[in-house]
Amino acid sequence: MKKILIVAGTRPEAIKLAPVYLGLKKRGINVNYLHTGQHAELHDQVMDFFGIDFLKGQSLSQKPRDLSDLCSKLTSTINNHVKDDRYTHVIVQGDTASAFCAANVAFFNKVPVFHVEAGLRSGSVGEPFPEEALRRMISVTAEAHFCPTLGAYENLINERIDRKKIYITGNTVVDAVRLAKEINTNKIALSSELGKDLFSTLSLNSFILVTIHRRENHGARLDQICDALISFSRQSDTHVLCPVHPNPEVRIRLTEKLSFEDKIHLIPALSYPSMMWAIKSCKFIVSDSGGLQEEAPSFQKRILILRDQTERPEVVTAGWGELIGTNTDKVANAICKLDKGFTRALPASANPFGDGFASDMICEVLMKL
Repeated sequence: MKKILIVAGTRPEAIKLAPVYLGLKKRGINVNYLHTGQHAELHDQVMDFFGIDFLKGQSLSQKPRDLSDLCSKLTSTINNHVKDDRYTHVIVQGDTASAFCAANVAFFNKVPVFHVEAGLRSGSVGEPFPEEALRRMISVTAEAHFCPTLGAYENLINERIDRKKIYITGNTVVDAVRLAKEINTNKIALSSELGKDLFSTLSLNSFILVTIHRRENHGARLDQICDALISFSRQSDTHVLCPVHPNPEVRIRLTEKLSFEDKIHLIPALSYPSMMWAIKSCKFIVSDSGGLQEEAPSFQKRILILRDQTERPEVVTAGWGELIGTNTDKVANAICKLDKGFTRALPASANPFGDGFASDMICEVLMKL
C-alpha cells in the first residue's frame, strides 16, 4: 500500500505542492505533508489558506550559519520522518534546500523520489545560486520527473535521463492560482494587512509590484536595483509596492535606500491571498522571483525579470517576460518604457505553464506508478 510523504519548506513549495496534496487526498491516497521549517509564517499561511494539515519538522528558530548548516539541520529533520514512518514514496518540488535534502534522504533510505517541476535549467550553476545546482542533483536520484514544459523535458533528455521516467504536466503553480481565484479575497483582512491608508492609496492609484530576494542580487546588485527604482519613482506618477523579503541583507538594505521615497511603499512580505490581490491589481511586475515569472501570465501581467538569464525561458518567448538584468540605467529605462507603454496590447500567446490541471496529471501518474 502506498504511503506518500510530501516534503516542503518554503512558501513557493507550499503553493505548488498544495494542489498535488489535495489531489492525492481526493483520490484516497495515504499522504502526509512535512514542513521542514525552512520558512515559518510564510509557509504556514499558505497551508491555512488551502486548508491543509501538516507535520512540523524540527524548529529552525536558531538561524543556520550558512547553507551547509541549513542542509545539515534539514537532513536530520527529514531523516527522522522518512526512516521511522516507512514511507513508500517521497515527493519534492523545485530546487530548494528542503527539496534537495529530502531527495538525498529518500535516496539513502531507498525510497523512490518524485520530482515536481523537474528539468528547469539556466545553464549556469551560479545563477540562480544555489538552486541551479540543487535541481540538477535532484534529477540524478529522482524516479519520476514531472516537467512543467517541453523545454524542461528536453533539458532532461539532453542529460540522458530515461525518457520513460519523464512526464510533461504543466506547472502546478497555475493550479494553485486557479484554486485561489475560487476563494474570495477577504478585503477586510487585506486592508488590515496592508494598512487602511496604503490600501486606499493603492486602490486609487496605479502601482507596480516589485520583489527582490535572490542571493546573487545581494550587495552591489541590490544597490543598483534600488537606484533604478528611485530614478523611476521620481519621474513617474505610478506607485511602487515592494513586499520586503525577511532576509536581513535584503530588508536592511531596502529600508536604508528606499524608505524615504514617497511613492515607494515597503511592507512586510504579504500573505498568499494578499499577494494574489497585488498581482491582479498591479500594472506589471518587476522581480527576480522564479514563481512570479510563472504566476504573471495567469493574471495577464507582464514581468520585468531582474536577472541576466532565466530557467523559465518560456515566459520570455511567449512575450510575457523580459530579462533586464540589474544595471541601474537598464532597469530604470525598462520600467519607464513599460510604464509609459502599459496600454499596448498584451501577448496573444496562451499561458506557457499550462492550463491549471497539472496536479491531476501528476496524481494520475502517481496512481499508476
